[in-house]
Amino acid sequence: MLAGNVTLQSVTLRPEAGTWSLSVGSRSHHSVRVGGRSALAFAPAFSASPPGGHEGNRRPLLGTPNYMTITLSETNSTTTLSHAELLDLEGKPLFELPLRSLVDEDRRVYATDAFMPPEELFFIAINGRDETNQELRRVEHNHCPSETTRGSIHHSD
Repeated sequence: MLAGNVTLQSVTLRPEAGTWSLSVGSRSHHSVRVGGRSALAFAPAFSASPPGGHEGNRRPLLGTPNYMTITLSETNSTTTLSHAELLDLEGKPLFELPLRSLVDEDRRVYATDAFMPPEELFFIAINGRDETNQELRRVEHNHCPSETTRGSIHHSD
């Protein structure tokens, strides 16, 4: 049951490309959720092995160096990524990871060098430029925890 007055409002904008900011105020506790829609999405994956020829895991393995790969949803896009960021739950950068392009004729894939994943929950952001040379940034909306253990996978050659 709700106590007091509650005002819910949904605003839809169709802004031009670029960086936008939003200011919100309240005299009480408040929550604001801002979302954007884009044809460009990304899928991160983590592995303790250098990228190439194998699928990664959804979460990094804690306490060991991990590589992260970023696969773009639009394979025909001329988007170029420069770096990824791991963000805390408030959106503040924990650290930045330069991205390098991996040659893959079927997919647009980027990879980081090995890094130690944080113990805390984090979001992933990708940064780069789009086909019109506008800066772009996409933030994954699901937080990512690190795993403490992972079952062994044995490959037979």
